[in-house]
Amino acid sequence: KHPPQMAPNPETFLDETLPLMLDVQISANHIEKSAHGLKGSAGPSGTDADQWRSMLLRFGTHSERLREAVASLTRYLANGIVDWDKIRALLARRGVAINKHPGVRPLGVGEVLLRLCAKTIATLTGDELREACGADQLCAGTKAGIEGGIHGISQFFEENECEGVLI
Repeated sequence: KHPPQMAPNPETFLDETLPLMLDVQISANHIEKSAHGLKGSAGPSGTDADQWRSMLLRFGTHSERLREAVASLTRYLANGIVDWDKIRALLARRGVAINKHPGVRPLGVGEVLLRLCAKTIATLTGDELREACGADQLCAGTKAGIEGGIHGISQFFEENECEGVLI
């Protein structure tokens, strides 16, 4: 079904300069703000968002020390190129099968800790992220709910015999 793995042809890569990488300063306060909005089920570690939120917010100085440690990890991930061996476990996924009629769709549930780090980085660098992505990443910074609009237009298009829809 899938072709065997092979090294990519160097000519397929764009020959452009990368944007300047600026250090992102992340503190325990940033982690605390992001922790309030954590949601979701557990990855391979078995620790879900409710447990992480509790550990990060409810245990006084112990939670403060954990937030400092998570902030340090997030700075490490955001401000350099990290070897695969050092983040392999963090990027692991728990496989889940979603029943889709007909068939089954595989889904990988990642670690809540990685989601927390990513959410904090995206919050702090959101403006730069939207500027860098521009039109290449059409949903950069778009709030949730756009998918419902797409489904609505698709349904309208299928129900009515038309060649196109003018929005």
